[in-house]
Amino acid sequence: SWCWKTCHIEEVEDLEERFLICWDSNQKTKLVSRINLRLGDESEEDFEQRIEDANRYRENAERIMRYNTMIDNLKSDTAELDKAAVNRILAFTQGKNSDLTQLPLRNPLKFYRLPAHVIYDPKWRYHRSEKIAEISMENIVEKLKKAGYSMLLLQNLLREVDHSFVRANHKIEFDSSIPYSDRAKELFGAMLPVDMLVPPSEKTFDGNPD
Repeated sequence: SWCWKTCHIEEVEDLEERFLICWDSNQKTKLVSRINLRLGDESEEDFEQRIEDANRYRENAERIMRYNTMIDNLKSDTAELDKAAVNRILAFTQGKNSDLTQLPLRNPLKFYRLPAHVIYDPKWRYHRSEKIAEISMENIVEKLKKAGYSMLLLQNLLREVDHSFVRANHKIEFDSSIPYSDRAKELFGAMLPVDMLVPPSEKTFDGNPD
């Protein structure tokens, strides 16, 4: 067991964020961290609450890091971003969204509430094929060169786009496996929305059972 004992601070070691204290009872000195040092104007209850909060934040941070690391370490094959999509992204970097489509931006939530025969009707496609066909990588690169863009930055952008696309697919793959893994639910259940822990076949929508 332990108990609080009075002491005073001799000096502070900024590099290691530790305090050299001297016990009032026997004048012995000791290096301690802030978590073991309660200042005179701090109540014991508030101090213990801060320690509890700090431990909880640390545990959450560890969960998040473990979650992201497991996604980053997935090596499974995934789809590649098609060239047309890459070209559209590059066009957007030039503020050329009007070159892609004259249709208004689509609200994805409203779109997927539409009947299936509307969703899969080619007339409702977000991008029209004739507009997409007008955009080529060669034209975009030439325009970026003329505008003084760094080709190194362009290459970095393409790598980031590719990496983000692959990681997004791996995240979907990993998230879809969580409801079927007791270990994953144990590790990440405290940080993920409840619906991510439930298999699709057991989910309910709009408050009504399937």
